[in-house]
Amino acid sequence: MLRLQNITFSFAPEKQILKDLSFSLEEKKIYALMGANGSGKTTLFNFITGFIQPQRGEIFFGGKNLTCQPPYKINQQGIGRTFQDLRLITKLSVKENIVLAMQQNPSDNWLNAMFPENFHRNTNTILEKKADEIVDHFFLSDVKNSLAAEISYGQQKLLSLACCVANGASLLLLD
Repeated sequence: MLRLQNITFSFAPEKQILKDLSFSLEEKKIYALMGANGSGKTTLFNFITGFIQPQRGEIFFGGKNLTCQPPYKINQQGIGRTFQDLRLITKLSVKENIVLAMQQNPSDNWLNAMFPENFHRNTNTILEKKADEIVDHFFLSDVKNSLAAEISYGQQKLLSLACCVANGASLLLLD
């Protein structure tokens, strides 16, 4: 499913983070990446998701080379992730955050977003029903209409995971 080949990166010549790192992950398995603070775990996730480009090496997902692709294209290929710092839209409700994370969301495309809301009524109904199922699955039903800023930190972490699931990713990287 995911293959990294000879990934090398350093922030400075004396601070090499990764050197010729290669590994593969199989589909439908759970893996844990462990290491001390500053050992490169988040940096590795940033390579895989396109936020940082390796100085050398290649990244393949489902047989496609993802090296040097921007994060949104990597996400469209099926890789989702959480971050150490929560990346929620705090002025939207729990349910609205989940709907926004869905790839079929009409507002993902600026042209679609220009059409009146009733133009997308059927799509929005389907997305909201799916969002309700995800809300229930992640035990967020009692706060689904609350703003993301108003729920507890634990519920915000659950919401972050719910958004990854809503996004439809086939590989989740949980940082």
